[in-house]
Amino acid sequence: MRFRGSLAGRITLVCLAVAGVAVIVAGLVASRLIRTTADNALQSSLAAQADVVASQLDETGIGNRLGVGKVADVVRGQGISVVVRRAGGQPLGDGVAVQAAGKLGLAADHSGRVTVAGSQYLVETRVVGPRGAAFALVLPARNAEATQRALVRNILLALGIGLVVAAFAGFVSGRLLGRPLRRAALAAGSLRAGRR
Repeated sequence: MRFRGSLAGRITLVCLAVAGVAVIVAGLVASRLIRTTADNALQSSLAAQADVVASQLDETGIGNRLGVGKVADVVRGQGISVVVRRAGGQPLGDGVAVQAAGKLGLAADHSGRVTVAGSQYLVETRVVGPRGAAFALVLPARNAEATQRALVRNILLALGIGLVVAAFAGFVSGRLLGRPLRRAALAAGSLRAGRR
């Protein structure tokens, strides 16, 4: 009796196919969710840092170079660029960061993602002080990509292991489900041969 041509063989192949499709769909959904969650977490972290910076600058005033310098040193260590606009002045900072902050706007508190020269940046802008001074924290989105890749790689490894386990379970369950059918086929063959 051929394995592929038998009903038990077909049941086994269907179980394997269902397990494989389920694991692949789970992997695709998980990788998308990981990327979205990582982006949201990074944006939330940047927003929290912008709020802390705004509270510090409210106390010292954005015109205080020492206060702005200390804040800029702290966030630069995390790969974040700072753009500062004093009341009535032009934004000061790294050229790309100034462009990113300008795209989002320094006239109000904003949170968003912008594209400058083909690269994406997460930007948080805050207006501080009564005269409309403002600052922006600008973080390249690629900073999150290494973490996302590591997470996706770990998920894919787990899904690969899951696929192997699901294939084994599908094979075993198909064989178990096919056992009564094989017995019935053997009994039918015996009856056809004249044995009772």
